[in-house]
Amino acid sequence: MDVSIVISECAFFKNGIREYFNIRSEGSTEVEPKDAWLPEAAVVHLPRHEPSFLSTLNEIIKVLNESENRITVVFVTNASALLIAKTLTANVKKKILRRIDFIIAPVSCTMENVDKLLKRGSTIHTCLMCNAFLENVMGKMTSKGMSSRELQVLINVYRGKDMRSQASETGLSIKSLYNYRLTGMKKFKRLGIETLATDQTSGIICDRHFNCLSENERRFVNAVAADDIFMVFQPIVNHNLRLQGFELLVRWVEDTAIKYPGDFLPGLRSKYPWMVLTAFALRHAIKMIKRYQGRYYFSVNLPNQLIHEQGLVNMLAAARSSLTNQTCKSLVLEINEKTSFEHHPEVIDNINSIQNMGYRVFLDDCFSAKSAFFPVRDVKFDGYKIDISAVNDSLHDFDCLALIQSLQHYCSLTNRKCIAEGIDRIEKINCLRHLSVLDFQGALISKPLKEEAMDQFIQESNEFLKPGISLAG
Repeated sequence: MDVSIVISECAFFKNGIREYFNIRSEGSTEVEPKDAWLPEAAVVHLPRHEPSFLSTLNEIIKVLNESENRITVVFVTNASALLIAKTLTANVKKKILRRIDFIIAPVSCTMENVDKLLKRGSTIHTCLMCNAFLENVMGKMTSKGMSSRELQVLINVYRGKDMRSQASETGLSIKSLYNYRLTGMKKFKRLGIETLATDQTSGIICDRHFNCLSENERRFVNAVAADDIFMVFQPIVNHNLRLQGFELLVRWVEDTAIKYPGDFLPGLRSKYPWMVLTAFALRHAIKMIKRYQGRYYFSVNLPNQLIHEQGLVNMLAAARSSLTNQTCKSLVLEINEKTSFEHHPEVIDNINSIQNMGYRVFLDDCFSAKSAFFPVRDVKFDGYKIDISAVNDSLHDFDCLALIQSLQHYCSLTNRKCIAEGIDRIEKINCLRHLSVLDFQGALISKPLKEEAMDQFIQESNEFLKPGISLAG
């Protein structure tokens, strides 16, 4: 595919692209005459430098509105996909948007990778609109994209033009120009996760990639956008039955009936719906961490389908900006013990990267019937969750109880968490309570709570729960 235009204020980037793709000259990128200028592809570099970002984005918008053929556009940037996508949809004609294949790539992307992206076209993971939808699910920005007025006013401000000169040029009042500057700057600055609420009216997702999903996957993604997917929170208490944290569990309301994970998660085969679900869970976990100021931890399950993907690490890196160094420890990420570390050695690198960000990582479903080998010396988990089947068997199987005791002893020596799942009978607590550093989770402690019940539950429990009593009702 021929790259006909490169837009960048960085001379090194522009010259590198020109040399690699053999773009003839500056004159060959002129928009006029239209009949002679039929680009197949454009490469756009959007830096974090604010004036350059705005002017470059404004330039590609002008180019796209003048084009009359199908174009592939690669945005090389570390900026928010949602901000770019919303600004494009607000300023580029709809009939033109349908003809353009938007791709987003990180600034670290090499020339060879840009070439591969252009030849292959966008996938659901590199599509700008699909990435924008994921950011929207995470609550990254709820406002609309910058309008052409807001964009132009901001560009002029960064170029040093005062409001009086802009008013005389545009015929607008100074008050209107100040409003455009204020609203535009708010949208532009909102590159981190701040609002933690989904924009139900955005509709940003690429139809071409969305239609490649199965019917069940499309229904699930639509349910997330329609707020029919929600999270519940199951309390976790320590040996003294004092509240420590919560695990997030997903539910789906469909036709007034509540569906549980086993009813719909097996139908998610593609990676993208799992990315949507993970982004949705992270958004709610961060929201609750902020509400309770990091006093309790909130754990999110990371799907096996994603744990070896760099995209998951990037998502967690984006979420990190909304947490302090202290509250970051309150976001716990659970990895299933069924994860294949042998077939995906990059899993270890991803876990280490996640822990280096300041997150804690727990190993879930320990000692289950389908346990897989995991490199305990290569991956130093911050906690271990004992599977319900092992907890059940410990009541009558001494070997199983000894395994739990050995893991609990290891955790006590290394200052790690050890949690017994599936505590639904008083006999289980009586059997395990002599293990002094073992935490408990299950229906006996409390049923999973809806978000609106959390405040009352915490207040009534006073951070202390009596066995056999569920304050969740």
